[in-house]
Amino acid sequence: MDSNLLDLFFWQTVLWATGLSVVRILVSYLICLFAGIVVAIWLASSAKAERIAVPIFDLVQNIPPLAFYPIAILVFMKANLIEGSAIFVLVTVMLWPLLFGLIGAAKQIPLDIKYAARIFGAKGSKYIRYVILPAVFPAVVTSSIVSWGIGWNLLVVAEWIRYGQTDIRLQGVGGLLNEATASGTVDVVLFTTAVVMILVVVSLLHVFIWRPLLRKSENYKFD
Repeated sequence: MDSNLLDLFFWQTVLWATGLSVVRILVSYLICLFAGIVVAIWLASSAKAERIAVPIFDLVQNIPPLAFYPIAILVFMKANLIEGSAIFVLVTVMLWPLLFGLIGAAKQIPLDIKYAARIFGAKGSKYIRYVILPAVFPAVVTSSIVSWGIGWNLLVVAEWIRYGQTDIRLQGVGGLLNEATASGTVDVVLFTTAVVMILVVVSLLHVFIWRPLLRKSENYKFD
């Protein structure tokens, strides 16, 4: 690609790549968020399950993310699901902040809140809706910020897939960063532009999503 800041095609390519990266991280995040909420609800309702599952999760999270890379290659690449491979790699690292944050928040629900829920007949779906979900909301916000940050850090790996003797660079910011350094010499314009785009998106997310959610989460904290 011709790295010329005055070239309209250059900016179209960069913006399109940035959008694709945001979508990949968003899809990975939603998978992690759903899994984290389901597991937190499950463990909050079963002390025995918590004693068994938490040590296993703690063990698995210490496995280096790149150890899962061959699995992504074998499963997704052979099925010609390149995007699935990238999302799988992202999920393996974005999951843990959300999972442990939500489990911790669910464990810290005060006993008097639980007793009050029983008195007022909040069971099953009502208990989940009116007790567990509000209780874990602050953890969802703070853990989500960490999870997204980790996702951005791993983009370079997730969007550059080596399959046999073939290098597959997915369109995305991580792919652009790989392209900027692939020839042995750094394409300074492309590299700098990709980094700046990441900073812009991260800043916009913080201002328009995370900061308002952080303020709102203060209303759900137990004093």
